[in-house]
Amino acid sequence: MKRRYFTFALITIALLLSIDLGLGIIYADYYYNPFARFSLIQVYNTEPMRESVTLSKQDQRILKELERWAADQQSVLIFRQGTAGVGFAGNLAHLQSVFDIYDTIDIQESETQSEHDAAHPMVYLSDNPALVTAYVDQGIFLPGYIDWPVAGYYSQERLPVGFSSVDYLYSLAFATSVNGVYFSDALDLQGLFAIFKGTPYEVNMTRRAEGLNVTELLVRLVGDGFLSRSLLFALLGLVFSLFYCTSLIYRASERQFWIRHLFGLSYKYMCFQVTGSSLMLIIINYVLNKVILDFGLGFFSRADIRYILFVDCVISGLLLILANGIGLIILSQYMRKRGTR
Repeated sequence: MKRRYFTFALITIALLLSIDLGLGIIYADYYYNPFARFSLIQVYNTEPMRESVTLSKQDQRILKELERWAADQQSVLIFRQGTAGVGFAGNLAHLQSVFDIYDTIDIQESETQSEHDAAHPMVYLSDNPALVTAYVDQGIFLPGYIDWPVAGYYSQERLPVGFSSVDYLYSLAFATSVNGVYFSDALDLQGLFAIFKGTPYEVNMTRRAEGLNVTELLVRLVGDGFLSRSLLFALLGLVFSLFYCTSLIYRASERQFWIRHLFGLSYKYMCFQVTGSSLMLIIINYVLNKVILDFGLGFFSRADIRYILFVDCVISGLLLILANGIGLIILSQYMRKRGTR
């Protein structure tokens, strides 16, 4: 009998870990965003590009409109073109909060970002000691070349994974191109898309910051392709297997529970034993799942791993409660037939 329960526990843990792995894959494909709450928008030129050091008047106008749009939205707009530095526009206080910038210089609240940038170009810099030593002298970034004062510092380790390699932030007004990837935490992006209408630039939304609800997720899993449908049906099969396995162990143990009940084991104590066993299985599943996430999915941030573990624990707990609830109902019906309740 003990061997039977031990085998049941191993099968249950294996099923729960498999379900958790499937949920992790869904999170990585449909919810995980390495850029935290920023939506990702790719902009590229459909016309042949000309070699030019300066921006065209159209590109200058687009950059100004992007700055104005970000300021109106009270959001942050970040522009990246494959370099260590990224451009930014929008609410400075919000930017400093998002990147956790410290040692900032004071900027008058009445002064817009564009006005401040025109009069006082500035840069936010990573606090990497090697970077600061090589490129900063008396608070000036690249002295003798661009001479921008360092307006503040930030720690790369605290940034979202997608921005972890960013060495410095500069104003979008000093960007040398419009082509690239834009990141925004604004809720309404239609105004940004409208800026590029009637221009040779194409806009492609690659990932939105907000996630999907359950209904939208199911629609995506069914409609995205063979692999997503296979994952969905595999998860449903694993859940069915968990319920079926649990019902089998209760049916196989009916006579043993009945005999123990005749010798004084109450139905409430049976429920208490089942709850304790389920809690032990959840704890074991949590520990094993944490090891898998820590060593197998290193691209997730600590916050993502904590969130996945929390969701997995909740779902595992609910599944075990439902499965054992069905098992207890089966056991209760058996005891009523025997006339012992």
